[in-house]
Amino acid sequence: MSAAATEFTKAAVQAAKAKLHIAKKELELTDDIYRDILREATGKESSAKMTLAMINRCLDRMAELGWKVKSKNQTRKPADDDMSRMIRGLWIELHEAGKVRDPSEKALGAYVLRMSRKSALQWCSVADKTVIIEALKKWLAREGK
Repeated sequence: MSAAATEFTKAAVQAAKAKLHIAKKELELTDDIYRDILREATGKESSAKMTLAMINRCLDRMAELGWKVKSKNQTRKPADDDMSRMIRGLWIELHEAGKVRDPSEKALGAYVLRMSRKSALQWCSVADKTVIIEALKKWLAREGK
């Protein structure tokens, strides 16, 4: 196995172990019950010595017990403070002026990322939002709005 494949496998095992511990916490399992489930599914009492296939069997058992994997792509509620609403308003004005092709939240998020290095308005500080607002105002002013 190549070094890259080994690293990929290690990363996959670590991610699966993390899911296993999340499932334990979300199902509110005691240590004894958790270890019983591991032993039942794999014959081992600890995830430390398990292969990826063994961990996946344990995860399948956790799913049978009612645990559900939460998607990373769950939609987040957009920031709804005054400054964020102002940023969205300026963004829409630029769209209506024909200067922004895509008025969507995703496109605004890409702009916010370029301006603040934060992936969404929710993560921006007041200072970040002030910079974004001023940049959008200047952009509108250059367009004669």
